[in-house]
Amino acid sequence: METAVQSSNEYRNLPVAQLQESTTNPRRRFDEHSLSELAASFQAQGVLQPLLVRTIEDDKYEVITGARRLRAAKLAALEEVPARIAELSDIEVLECQLVENGQREDVHPFEEAFAYKRMIDTDGAHYDVARIAAKIGRTPGHVATRLRLTELVPSIAEAFLADEIGVGHALEIAKLPQQEQERAFDAAFQTAWNGGKETRILRPVRDLTAWIEQNILLSLEAVAFDKNDETLVPEAGSCANCPKRTGFNTLLFDAALQDSCTDKNCYNNKLTKNVERQVAAKPQLVQITNEWRTPANSVVLGRNQYVALNLTAKSAKSKKPLSPYQKPCKNMSEALVVDGTERGRIVKVCAEPNCPVHFADRCAPNPEQTAKEAIAIEDCASYAPEAAANRDV
Repeated sequence: METAVQSSNEYRNLPVAQLQESTTNPRRRFDEHSLSELAASFQAQGVLQPLLVRTIEDDKYEVITGARRLRAAKLAALEEVPARIAELSDIEVLECQLVENGQREDVHPFEEAFAYKRMIDTDGAHYDVARIAAKIGRTPGHVATRLRLTELVPSIAEAFLADEIGVGHALEIAKLPQQEQERAFDAAFQTAWNGGKETRILRPVRDLTAWIEQNILLSLEAVAFDKNDETLVPEAGSCANCPKRTGFNTLLFDAALQDSCTDKNCYNNKLTKNVERQVAAKPQLVQITNEWRTPANSVVLGRNQYVALNLTAKSAKSKKPLSPYQKPCKNMSEALVVDGTERGRIVKVCAEPNCPVHFADRCAPNPEQTAKEAIAIEDCASYAPEAAANRDV
């Protein structure tokens, strides 16, 4: 049996059977072909670089760095490998793995991401994005974007590790709430015919980014509710301090991007709560929808029951007369939009069907149209005898 190690830093050949891989090793991918090549090298030249290990029991050691060399040594049927035995705390183990992981050429971004996450999640380590960045010589932005990759749903994470998508695609998807990630993942591919077969082709990252901006991100620029209101949806808090807002996290999102919300459910919930709040505060408000028709007993007016007014001041230089939509009337009132992109906004409308200003086309016939209809009737009358004669033949 091996004797316990007394030194804090000792080199020794250790039996392969006494070594076990660390559970915190960031490496998740091991290429079988590459391992076979390394095993062949070990058979020819031996293991030249010692593994870093720490003692678990008198005859058991945990491999802190060198899991790939351990696997290759087993393939080469080696009985012993050189090792440096060190006394390391759990936090020191993570730090060693973090630095070693950063020096690997073949490190996968997803493996890198979980190395950072373990440091932040470890009690007593006191690591944050800035400290990790300083430790590994990277920018805080790099660390923050890598950490976001740990938010990928498992199926997409597996696809990422299998190199079905690149790091750019994975990051754009990881920025989104998990309920939206599958949609974005599907949008990362386009269907094409290749050799008579339907295949999926990965789109460029810029195309995926554009699709997300158009189909998932929800603009906060013109929402009707107060983005600083903490009480509208108390459990969500204000938009101003929400990490799901693109403008909040400039390490992840381009600062030039229009300020948007990435959480559709929260966004719609706030719009709904804002409408409910306004109805409770002003029950006299007319409620309108963008739908053309509504049920007969609905308190909400359909698009065919009102005229939306635009009472902006007429330009002094303009010689064109005001359109009916720009004119006020004695029947106009405030109305609350209850659906669509303007949900929660208060606008001016006329909902009086007998209004001569805004419903003139419904109150009296249009003379030009009446004349056209009269001509059409006369044409039909002159054609009728000839048609009747033809039917008698």
